[in-house]
Amino acid sequence: MPLTLAIHPITEIRFAERFLLDGTVVFVDIDELRRLVVEDSAIASVDFQIARPGESCRAGPVFDIVEPRAKSPGGSPDWPGILGAPRQPATARLIVLEGAAVTVLREQSPGESRGATGYVLEMSGEAAAGSRYAKLQHLIVIIRTRDDLAMHARQKAYRLAQMKVAVRLARAAMDAAPEKTQVFDIAGVKIARAASRCLCRADIFAPEKTGA
Repeated sequence: MPLTLAIHPITEIRFAERFLLDGTVVFVDIDELRRLVVEDSAIASVDFQIARPGESCRAGPVFDIVEPRAKSPGGSPDWPGILGAPRQPATARLIVLEGAAVTVLREQSPGESRGATGYVLEMSGEAAAGSRYAKLQHLIVIIRTRDDLAMHARQKAYRLAQMKVAVRLARAAMDAAPEKTQVFDIAGVKIARAASRCLCRADIFAPEKTGA
């Protein structure tokens, strides 16, 4: 089964009244995103900010950073295992917004120490010079969950919200022609299995590139 990556380079994210990809600029409707995120009863509210390379911006503590991606209709679910049950379609096409990122901030710093801030995103200065994340266009998602949530439930809410936002951003490019494509032969995937001492098995997939 071939997997095709439809790659759209992104040089800017802007807020707008609707989702649209115009060249290398992706326009984002934050009202639609807000409705999408607060569908989860674990989330009380959400806000969005944009961080660009070179700006005097520091954001944290960071929960995670992901690249916006979405499957074309008729394929397997987006982020299988998180947003839908995994299944293998006959073909697959994945829309990728290269140069963009969906960055979720956590509400609390990890650890008991007030000085343990966790990961911080720096968009300028010496710290940014050594980070590839500082070169990306970030849509920053600031989530406030319900006060009564346990930590694991809070982290699950962060993850689901991040995946939903990443998919919605990528779908802005659904009808646009990609600047480039990459094709992988998943039918010839190599599987390496390893068993741990707890008898758990890990499958590691290494697709073989067949064209561009």
